[in-house]
Amino acid sequence: MSGKAKLTFVGSLIFTTCTIASVYWLKNVQFQNRRVGLERDLERRAKHKENAADYEKQ
Repeated sequence: MSGKAKLTFVGSLIFTTCTIASVYWLKNVQFQNRRVGLERDLERRAKHKENAADYEKQ
């Protein structure tokens, strides 16, 4: 391998690694956000049920 070919190979390897890492990181962040959203939604539903039960008691 000549110097230029080696440099191109190393550059493409670094680029590929960074691309895969960023895609993995983005998927992980989206999954965490979705999980937090689901937790908030469940809390909101529980509070709504409590409020409805209190309203029916009155």
